[in-house]
Amino acid sequence: MQQAELIVVEQLEWLQFLLKAESPDLRPRIQATSTERGLVDLLSKHPYSFVVFYITEDSESCLQLARLISRLRTQFPHAALAAVGASKASRWEFALREAGLIHIQFDCRQFHDLIKLATRKLAQAPAAETTFRETVWTRLPWNV
Repeated sequence: MQQAELIVVEQLEWLQFLLKAESPDLRPRIQATSTERGLVDLLSKHPYSFVVFYITEDSESCLQLARLISRLRTQFPHAALAAVGASKASRWEFALREAGLIHIQFDCRQFHDLIKLATRKLAQAPAAETTFRETVWTRLPWNV
């Protein structure tokens, strides 16, 4: 099992779809959820993940997101948190960065910087622990 995944948190699936289209190499490692509980479950399984939130211009949801980010920074310190949002949500940028985002962007057409950060973070994650049986199996001189 991978220690790190690219987790997309959004209500609709368009951001997940765009990220998969922009980064074919990351496609198998992209997971999606729309709930806080689902996010916590995924982060429990993959603690070194790169999480991308979709933010709206709604003030209440931005405040809730800032609180969630703050809790996640404490609960999952190895995870990296980023966000993509509509330009109208830009007034929340500093509050969300202060809560713990490492990257935030309001251009929903270009994901080069976001993908570069995610790829780097996922590459830095420690390898998943393997059992003795798995280690021996991978060293066998023949393919099964």
